[in-house]
Amino acid sequence: MSFPNWFAAELFSALELRSGDEARPEILEALHRLNRAYLSETPAAAGWEQKGTHTAYALFYMTQNMPKLGFVLDRAPPSTGLTSAADLGCGPGTLLWALALREAAAGRPVPKLHGVDNDPKMLEIAARIWARLRRSLQLPEDHLTLEQGDWRQRLDLPVDTLMLGNTLVEAGIPDADLLSALKCRELLLIEPGTSRHFRRLLELRGHLLGSGWNLGFPCPTAGTCPMSASGDWCHFRINRLGLPHMQRMAALAGRQDPASAFCGFLFRRGASELPSGAWRLLSAPRRVSRSVVRLVCDGRKVDELVLNRKGKAAGNEDFQQAPAGSLGLLSPAPESAFKRKRLDENQSFRSLFPPISVNLTPTDLAD
Repeated sequence: MSFPNWFAAELFSALELRSGDEARPEILEALHRLNRAYLSETPAAAGWEQKGTHTAYALFYMTQNMPKLGFVLDRAPPSTGLTSAADLGCGPGTLLWALALREAAAGRPVPKLHGVDNDPKMLEIAARIWARLRRSLQLPEDHLTLEQGDWRQRLDLPVDTLMLGNTLVEAGIPDADLLSALKCRELLLIEPGTSRHFRRLLELRGHLLGSGWNLGFPCPTAGTCPMSASGDWCHFRINRLGLPHMQRMAALAGRQDPASAFCGFLFRRGASELPSGAWRLLSAPRRVSRSVVRLVCDGRKVDELVLNRKGKAAGNEDFQQAPAGSLGLLSPAPESAFKRKRLDENQSFRSLFPPISVNLTPTDLAD
């Protein structure tokens, strides 16, 4: 599903807004400032001191980024024994709310939450959202801790899951000394879906894989990324306009493209939980005449595979229909499929960890 049907009303109440207030001039002007600042990668130009900027961020960018967490976690081996999670550079609570809603919707206990940000206004908004959200989720007030400070000083938080969403774009990649302080069991990173940010994340990937970590998403193996020496990069897209007020804001701001691209990595300690021979579907299905074309990666190479109309069979329906980012097993002979760049009716592709029905990811978008 998408957002719970009560989420927008609770968000507006927390921000002390009424329906329709998202079209107020100061909020739309702030949305324009934020957009220009992010496109130019100069966050300081967002005008955080100006009226409406924090509200516009919570209304639009927070809700835009929340589904990215579900996209990654739905396509990785399930976490077990998750009791605590922290969002470093949490802003108004973006990944905290995404995780809480996802776990609650799946009928699992919501982990204890911890948010760190250096902007007191963001934390004030997060506290107001939490006051509304926790009642809907029936959680105690102390289930969340909010802390003002520099996230770099809190990489050593002893939590199960540490999350950073669009934090590194502003602050750079932590050095090896900072990374050595990590005490979490898993680390989730979400950054803008550009080639530059992907290559910055590859640097961090190398540090972690050399320190006993492994990968849950997106790489099928922990070897050298096959895109590291190419002009392509690993990124995915979600529908960023998952709520009616976001659609109205986008229309009024002239920003109606529903696609939001991002790069995401999920690191876990210990041995890999991914099966040998797995493939990641990097793109949504592209239909050319009666054929299905998809970009795939097995951790050693990346290529487009074609399934023509004569090769379609029940065993490869997942290849035809599974959403972008899905992981699957191909049998037999993935090497021969890469060599021929096509699948046939004798090869099956079975999705692993299919997205659960309670995630926060709206409809996937084709590249």
